[in-house]
Amino acid sequence: MTVTLNLKQAVTIAEIRMLIKGFASFYAEVGFSKTDSKVQAENTVIGIQGALVLSRGLDSKDPFKRQLKQIEQLALAKINSN
Repeated sequence: MTVTLNLKQAVTIAEIRMLIKGFASFYAEVGFSKTDSKVQAENTVIGIQGALVLSRGLDSKDPFKRQLKQIEQLALAKINSN
């Protein structure tokens, strides 16, 4: 099997850093420490990217939807623990 990556599909390093920065801000707002916010943000981007790959491979939106639900549950758990 050959996989061709279109330049329009490629995610740049700058875009990945922006995603991490955005999620880190989100996690800080819900109560994570600065260090934990960055770690959670990186894990979130890893999870989203993996879910997108799996969703495409399975031709199903379910893995991506589950990832979004996990993000929501993590944030709500932190909010409710404060």
